[in-house]
Amino acid sequence: MIMLNGENSFRSARTASSYICRGGYLSLSDETIIAARIEEVADWSKNVCQSLRAEKGWIMDIYLLKQEKGKA
Repeated sequence: MIMLNGENSFRSARTASSYICRGGYLSLSDETIIAARIEEVADWSKNVCQSLRAEKGWIMDIYLLKQEKGKA
């Protein structure tokens, strides 16, 4: 679980079995959640968070990295 990581360090964990669940503005009306394999959404996730930060002036985001069972 990683909170407030502006460097998008999850990109270094990109493997075929890595999943990310990333949320911004949790519990607010503009809550945004991205959940998929990292390789499928890494660039898109980074761009979405950058756009939201530029639009609102801030972002409080958190993400969870998970490996598929039996994979390392």
